[in-house]
Amino acid sequence: MVAQVLREDEDHERWRHILRSLYQDLAAIYAREDLTDAEKLDRKEALFASLHERVNTAGMNHPERFQRAVARGPWNNARMMQYRTYNHNRDRFQRLLDADQGDLLAFIQRIAQITKRSRNPFKSLEAAADLVSQPTD
Repeated sequence: MVAQVLREDEDHERWRHILRSLYQDLAAIYAREDLTDAEKLDRKEALFASLHERVNTAGMNHPERFQRAVARGPWNNARMMQYRTYNHNRDRFQRLLDADQGDLLAFIQRIAQITKRSRNPFKSLEAAADLVSQPTD
């Protein structure tokens, strides 16, 4: 049972890596000033079409689950923004959770305190995560 959960976690992390990589590849295309809009669109479609292959080569334990996710469309910028919104900077949240020794209630309270009255909660979270990850002397 534990081994199964660990394999599922590995697959989910590989899936996040695939989507993060796809998002970065899209951003690189959009940043290129030497491409026409039509060329950017063609390359974007090719990237979305590469999702099946990316899953196949990711070394997943159960790729069929993620191939079904790829088959459910449409894959577009809006879907990629959804991924980015909910998965961006997960490592920062993990550092804060680790600082609370995995205590979810303490973590939630920490997040509430960090973001309370903040003009930019994401910047506040970034700063807090950077503080907890710095070595102490």
